[in-house]
Amino acid sequence: MRKREDIVGKRFGRLTVVGFYGMKKHHAQWLCRCDCGLTTLSYAYQLNSGSKKSCGCLRTEIASTHVPPALKGRENPTYKHGGKSGGIERLYSIWWNMLKRCETPSNSRYARYGARGIAVCSVWHDYAAFRDWAYENGYCDQDIETPRAQMLSIDRIDPDGNYEPGNCRWITLSENSTLRNLHANQR
Repeated sequence: MRKREDIVGKRFGRLTVVGFYGMKKHHAQWLCRCDCGLTTLSYAYQLNSGSKKSCGCLRTEIASTHVPPALKGRENPTYKHGGKSGGIERLYSIWWNMLKRCETPSNSRYARYGARGIAVCSVWHDYAAFRDWAYENGYCDQDIETPRAQMLSIDRIDPDGNYEPGNCRWITLSENSTLRNLHANQR
């Protein structure tokens, strides 16, 4: 068995190794503190190769740089540590992703939304207006214990219609999946 190199105190990207965690499948795991303040486990080979440079915040920050035209010049929803799930507010994420899939051609889901002519109404380009509508129409914050299938999702009543107050409602992810399959089979 090879001798394990002590890398405590060494820095790899945004990570600083704070201690040895243990062995898993013959690989040393290290506890690392990210510059953002969170801790994460990493294998030595991930750190040495550069394949792991942060707790995940770096990847999220890079992904958030693709800004829908309607949001140019506004605060990006970059990864913010804290909150209920350790990330950004879930409702804000729903709003941001709705805008991206409708208005950003480089978004992987744009072909199914924006390219088909589905848009977000101008009122909802303001997050506060969207948030107010959401809470007035059945959205409620859910905690980390809520099963994923029971989390709420925005749904367009007319699947070919726009994201706007008269065409949207809140349903569970499970219901949304069922409706998506139903609509796909009707096309």
